[in-house]
Amino acid sequence: MFSNVKHLFYQPCAADELIVILHFHLKTPMLIGDKPTNDVQFYKESGIAAEDINFKGRRNMNEMDELAQEEAERQQRSRLNKRFLNFSKLIEEASEWNKTKLDVDIPVDELTFSGCP
Repeated sequence: MFSNVKHLFYQPCAADELIVILHFHLKTPMLIGDKPTNDVQFYKESGIAAEDINFKGRRNMNEMDELAQEEAERQQRSRLNKRFLNFSKLIEEASEWNKTKLDVDIPVDELTFSGCP
C-alpha cells in the first residue's frame, strides 16, 4: 500500500494561511478520472466563517465579536494542524509496520510551498 508513495509532505496552516495540506508524490502514477497523476493532495480550509453560522449574517460586528471570531479561527487552525499531523504520523507508523519506510516532511516556514487545491 505505501510502497507506491515516494514522498509525503505535510504543510500546517500558519497564521496567515487558510489551508492545511497533505501532499503525496507517488512513484508510479495512478489514474484519477482518465489522467495518470503522480501528485495527490488532500487539504482542508480553516476558515471558521465558512463553517460557523453564528458569525454569518451579522452585518455590524462589534470589537468583541471580531475578537471572538479571531480566537475561534486560531483554535480551528490548531485543531486542523493537529488532526492532519496525527494522520500523517499514523501513515508513517503504518509504513514502518509494513516495512516500507516513509518519512513525513514538514517544510520550513521560509521554504514552504503553496498548494494548488
